[in-house]
Amino acid sequence: MSDRILVLATVVLAIADGILHLALDIVLFRGRFFLNELSVLFLLNFVGYLVLAGLFLFSGRLLGSRAWLVNLLLAVYALTAIVMWAQRGGPNPLNLGYASKALEVLLLVAVAAHWWLTQRSRSQSREPQRLSA
Repeated sequence: MSDRILVLATVVLAIADGILHLALDIVLFRGRFFLNELSVLFLLNFVGYLVLAGLFLFSGRLLGSRAWLVNLLLAVYALTAIVMWAQRGGPNPLNLGYASKALEVLLLVAVAAHWWLTQRSRSQSREPQRLSA
């Protein structure tokens, strides 16, 4: 899988999960984003995933060799969302709770694969080229 496809898949997964949380906020709380703690968390989840998706998309240009930090940040964000959901008892409003967690697990897999791929290509570029006889 090429790096570009993996980056695109990661960005799409992050934005999809953010939009899903925004949709939950609109449907459950009728767009009153600051009604209670949960409505605020849904809104923050939406904003956080949009910001992290944009940062992930441009992390190579913005951070260079430290782009792996965005991988870590996105993974921690998704993992935190899963843990917080589980701590609240795993609610499943409109059967979208499980869909959101599936997106987040796929996002974790995509981020890990991207990190592994970039580390592998970086280590291969550092190895001296051997001349064949």
